[in-house]
Amino acid sequence: MFSRIRWNLPSRAFWRWLSHITFQALGAIFAAFTLRLFFLNRPVMLADLGSTELAIGVTPIYGVFLEAIGTFLFCLAALVAAFYVRQPGRQAALVGGTLFLLILLLGHLTGASFNPARSIGPALSSGHWSNIIVHLVGRWERYLPQYRSGCYASKTRSDANPTFP
Repeated sequence: MFSRIRWNLPSRAFWRWLSHITFQALGAIFAAFTLRLFFLNRPVMLADLGSTELAIGVTPIYGVFLEAIGTFLFCLAALVAAFYVRQPGRQAALVGGTLFLLILLLGHLTGASFNPARSIGPALSSGHWSNIIVHLVGRWERYLPQYRSGCYASKTRSDANPTFP
């Protein structure tokens, strides 16, 4: 009787996705507090321990738009490098060059961190929370496709192999 009950538990892809986000956030928080430890006795710092801010005149909606476009382009470069470029050196050059150009183009407007964890860690350690929502919302589209594609891949594996749980 109980062998027929199918429990609705999260898939492996969900736990992979959740652990990816959790460990990125913990790493960023650890790094930011390490910076605070080393630079605690310094006079007022201009960068607030790496906190990302919007430039004067950039509205939060425009900031979300810029961060979303920048994150999309960065992820697109990583996907192109992974699937179409064979040499590791050229893959690194493509991804690094794209990040370099995006930072040059968007860095003075939004801070261009392109990673929510990169924004959470410095904001938490410095206490500088202005417009943090822009840096979180503008980049969540990066994580949703990873979760969806991981769920799809695990679903197709379980359909192909009936003994797979």
